[in-house]
Amino acid sequence: MSQDNLILMFARAPIPGQTKTRLIPALGEQGAADLHQSMLTHLVKKFSHHATLKLQLWCAPDTKHPSFKQLSTDYSVELQTQQGDDLGQRMAHATQFAFNHAKTVILLGTDCPLIDKQAVEETATQLQQGKQVVVMPAEDGGYVMMGMSAYFPELFCNIDWGTEQVMQQTQQILDDLGLRHQLLPTFWDVDVADDLEKLVATKEGMGVLNNTKFPA
Repeated sequence: MSQDNLILMFARAPIPGQTKTRLIPALGEQGAADLHQSMLTHLVKKFSHHATLKLQLWCAPDTKHPSFKQLSTDYSVELQTQQGDDLGQRMAHATQFAFNHAKTVILLGTDCPLIDKQAVEETATQLQQGKQVVVMPAEDGGYVMMGMSAYFPELFCNIDWGTEQVMQQTQQILDDLGLRHQLLPTFWDVDVADDLEKLVATKEGMGVLNNTKFPA
């Protein structure tokens, strides 16, 4: 399969107490880890056999967790290890590495399980038609997806990751650099207990929640 167009999916190992920590009060440590695992599997399954986009799974802290190995086996997904001290450094490293052979790169996390193929395909199309950056903002002030036609290191620097300022700061960088960019409609991701209600309200979301063990 051609690697001209890559999706780089970033995921932490589903270790109880170390992932989806803001959902631990609602789900417990194991439940939060189970939900993370379910969202990860759901997204890998959704995008692993796309006709024109190749999926790579960028793993933290490394690729050794059994869930990563199982996903690689089940869906023929390439595993890579995240490198860097913060999210910006990790995304910058992966993006720069990917552009050694890719023409377009799309960064995607695992917190937005209901993102659909149409949005990702629209991002790829916009990049192929001349946009340099395409971003899908998140309701919480971050973003759930970013596509690029080249490596722009400035997009990963001087950002207050994990805050409500991420998208605003990213937009300022896009404007300062004069990059041709497109913003997609704002979407939501799963970070806190209120977001679980949105999952429950959809058939696809209920499928994601089926493998989550709720505390007694």
